[in-house]
Amino acid sequence: MTRVLIIGSSHIGALKNAEGAFADAHPDITVDFFGMRGPAFLKGQMNAEGVFHPHAKNDADRDLILKANGMAEVATASYDRVVLIGHRFGFNEVAGMLEHHDVLGFDSAGHGQALEPGLLEDVIDTMIDVTFPALMAALAPAARPMIIALAPYPAQSITARAPQMEMARELAAFWAHPAADAVFEMWQTALRSRIAAAGHEWLEQPADTVAGPFATEPRFAKAPGNFDGSAMKASDHRHMNAEYGLAVLTALVHRLKTTGAPTSTAPTLIKERI
Repeated sequence: MTRVLIIGSSHIGALKNAEGAFADAHPDITVDFFGMRGPAFLKGQMNAEGVFHPHAKNDADRDLILKANGMAEVATASYDRVVLIGHRFGFNEVAGMLEHHDVLGFDSAGHGQALEPGLLEDVIDTMIDVTFPALMAALAPAARPMIIALAPYPAQSITARAPQMEMARELAAFWAHPAADAVFEMWQTALRSRIAAAGHEWLEQPADTVAGPFATEPRFAKAPGNFDGSAMKASDHRHMNAEYGLAVLTALVHRLKTTGAPTSTAPTLIKERI
């Protein structure tokens, strides 16, 4: 029996909602969840005993964590693998730059200004650096490799469901940009390299949930779930449903069967966005 612990922000709601279907399909794998609001997760810390301490800023935060999980902190040492879900690493800001800029070497999007690919790579590195070092420092005391899964990419339907949002406008411009695929691959390559060099693994978003660069198929955003079972707003575009959660858990099973038990015990501190 393989035991997996999934720690994360509200985005683990999709996976929790798929728990029953996953258990029926994979009775040899036990999955436990420990969820909380984004800031409490993103600023949480591991200690040397492998206990994850959320960053609860007040009694309301602590009460919500306790109510949702039945405990205020979670010990990871008895689990075969630990998965973290909810980090973002700054691609929103990178995508936003393309609303008003072409990229040299690609067809024009009709903007009067152009960015060099080398400059974009520097911007991507800078955006990853905003939070990645702090994440590595927070994980280091546990001295074990972990699996990192990001918050879902924005649902492609955001442009129709919430056109009044600034992000909807920026994403519409990005998705239509001739350089979108290349810029997104720059970011993925940089992030993949950072995570691997730090001794951890990146569980990338399952291909069958992806609608394009930095976009999730709209059907996965219908009836999304929160970590505590509450409903999401109609304009929400980054929380997904049980179908999405099952796809991620299935991808996790494939990863576990491919890589087996971890061998490294000391992630290297290297050079993250909420």
